[in-house]
Amino acid sequence: MKFKAILTAAALFFPSLAQANPICLNADLAQSNLKDEYGETPQASGITNDMQIVVQFYANTETGTWTIITLRADGMACFMGSGVAFSATPTPPAPEGEES
Repeated sequence: MKFKAILTAAALFFPSLAQANPICLNADLAQSNLKDEYGETPQASGITNDMQIVVQFYANTETGTWTIITLRADGMACFMGSGVAFSATPTPPAPEGEES
């Protein structure tokens, strides 16, 4: 809890600092911390156009907390944002005649 509290406090009191200089640490440590401390699991991910960074969206579907991290090629993960009130958006059905 202390780990996320520090990240949240930094984002609240220094929003421009949080965006310009995100907190980064070993990706394995960051991912296990999100799971073990907050019950957040990967919900979505994508890769930037230049194929250099993976963006991952983690959330706890029971408590509603969420975190966005970026994974770099050097094995580091950077915390880009976190919050509350996560809700999954249902996938709309495919139009008739198209496969989903």
